[in-house]
Amino acid sequence: MSKVVAVRKDEKGKITDYKLETGEILDATEAISAVESGKIEGCTISESRDGDTFIRSKRGQADYKLSDLPKF
Repeated sequence: MSKVVAVRKDEKGKITDYKLETGEILDATEAISAVESGKIEGCTISESRDGDTFIRSKRGQADYKLSDLPKF
């Protein structure tokens, strides 16, 4: 299992890519699959009001919010 350590955002502030502690970079679709298969820890799958699927940090984790991670 690996953990997300940095993110890349688009001009609207939406996270588009995730950098894992292994150095691997995943786009949103790859990251969703990795969370579903248990390859990424500390994250869960959610669905927006528009029906879009995305990953988010699990609740209750002190100091670990994906939107607050460093950018790369």
